[in-house]
Amino acid sequence: MTGFLKAKKCLTRSLPHIIILLAAMLSYFPTFTGEFILDDKSLVEHNQYITGLHSLRSYLMQEDGALDTTDPEAYHTGYYRPLINLSYWLDYKIWGMWAPGFRTTNLILHILCSMALYHFIGKLMSDRRMALCLALVFTVHPVNTEAVSWVTSRNNILATLFALLAHTIYIQAQEKKNKTLLLILSAVLYTGAVFSKEFGIMLLPILFLYKKLVRKEKSKLIEDAVEFIPYVIVLCVYFVLRQEATSSLITSEGFDNIWARITFIPYLIASNLRMILFPYNLHSFILRYPDGYLNWQVLFGFAVIILMVYLVFKCAGNKVTTYSILSFIVALFPILNIVPTSGVSLFSMRWLYFPMAFLAPAIAVLLKKAFMARRSLTVAVFALIVIYLGMYSVVLNKVLWHDEETFFEVEIHRFNNSYYAYGCALNHLKLKDYKEAEKYFKIAVNGYHSKRSKTQIDYAAFLNDMGRPDEALLYLEKAKSPRLWPKEKEEWHRAMGVACLKLNRAEEALPHLESAVEYGPDDPLNWTNLGAAFSTMGMYTESVDALKKGLEIDSDAIGLRKNLAIAYTEMGDYEKANEVLSQIPSHEIKKRADIERLIKNVQRKLVKGNF
Repeated sequence: MTGFLKAKKCLTRSLPHIIILLAAMLSYFPTFTGEFILDDKSLVEHNQYITGLHSLRSYLMQEDGALDTTDPEAYHTGYYRPLINLSYWLDYKIWGMWAPGFRTTNLILHILCSMALYHFIGKLMSDRRMALCLALVFTVHPVNTEAVSWVTSRNNILATLFALLAHTIYIQAQEKKNKTLLLILSAVLYTGAVFSKEFGIMLLPILFLYKKLVRKEKSKLIEDAVEFIPYVIVLCVYFVLRQEATSSLITSEGFDNIWARITFIPYLIASNLRMILFPYNLHSFILRYPDGYLNWQVLFGFAVIILMVYLVFKCAGNKVTTYSILSFIVALFPILNIVPTSGVSLFSMRWLYFPMAFLAPAIAVLLKKAFMARRSLTVAVFALIVIYLGMYSVVLNKVLWHDEETFFEVEIHRFNNSYYAYGCALNHLKLKDYKEAEKYFKIAVNGYHSKRSKTQIDYAAFLNDMGRPDEALLYLEKAKSPRLWPKEKEEWHRAMGVACLKLNRAEEALPHLESAVEYGPDDPLNWTNLGAAFSTMGMYTESVDALKKGLEIDSDAIGLRKNLAIAYTEMGDYEKANEVLSQIPSHEIKKRADIERLIKNVQRKLVKGNF
């Protein structure tokens, strides 16, 4: 009998976690076959940094999204999240470079975060039933699919997970007389939140709100100051390291038009709140401020703020509700654009992951009142809402966040989101669908990406390949900027050199191609182009040297061997030309009529020489 009671008690304790686990698995099952998409490719799949373990200093000096920090003139993202690359390294050790594995890690972290939210609300309200309801909503809410299914949005999950754990332990510390160790543990977890994403910083004012609004025992300000010293130390260390890593204490962007930023705060709060409370038409938002200060969106934003202020005063007797609403607004601070960021949109689904966790207690209080008023109706409505949210999450995970092909299809054709035309153009280019590639390149260079150098450079390279170097030069002039990453500088110089070569301006091409080699000495294509430029100018010895260096990098490069054979032919050394060509596999020769002609010509010259 005792064993049965223990088993029943254990099951009762475990049941909420099992429910959360099953709900997450059902809502996110398409993610187990998903691919790397968008920034996942550059920041994870092709990021050589995460394939090996590095020193602690190396991780602490990482600027998030900056793949090459060797150039002091390179553009700074302004993001400092040193724990992220370390988490990717751990993933790589477990899964290898396998996208479903990285996605599975995101889902595991999301499940842990939902469980942490369950314990947080339960501790805050002393009502585990309401805690489970809101944790379940958080688990299946479709607005969270971007943070969970997009690998590089993991920073939102980690920051939220660490913050919830830190807050829960802080609540426990308030109930203990000897709370020093718990406060230190909470500060350590706060460190994890802060070093995962900037959202984590906001936990400190949220803890202060809890201390002043929720705690029954009043404390003196000096006591609070002493209690928060470990958290303040963490922040000081964070800002010192951030300054060292990003060359910016707060942001890499300027504080221009501050009046507009302040005026549109209500609009942004209302827009974010809408995505949580009325989730429909969710996708990858790329939105700017409305035109003018007196349109319906701005006025609606002010109406929402007035309503929230009313609720705060109306619920003044319920300290949890007041605390939760104010904490939500505080949590939104990093995305209200008061402190500008390099983000391309004013709001995104993934940015709501952290703030929604702190809005959940207020919703739990309202739900509890609804249960008490009309239990049966509330249960039925709540069940329908959870089913709707879960099914919506399945749809988004299957047709939006699953792979790039479906993502671009939905964003461009369903939501008319031309921001992703550039990515769509690259996908068509890989498929050698040149007509469609140019169609989307034109949309990109004339739309959102009109001022983005990388897009102009890639389109210029495409035009070079299509035999239109004069047009390519026009776009390369637009792309010229001192704020190019080293890789972009390499691609810009290469495209400039190739365009000049195709226009028979070899002397102009040469310095550009030499610069391309300087920025990208490990790319055989740069040596191929440089060798071609030397040959065009009659500098065959230099051409041979350049092409040989390219072959040291890629001994199987057919283009390099062809150009090297041509250089030897021009020098009259037909034996070396024949030797170079003889190393090309026969099946490759059959595919290339130009190489077959070159081989016949070299062999004919050899026969004449022997006679």
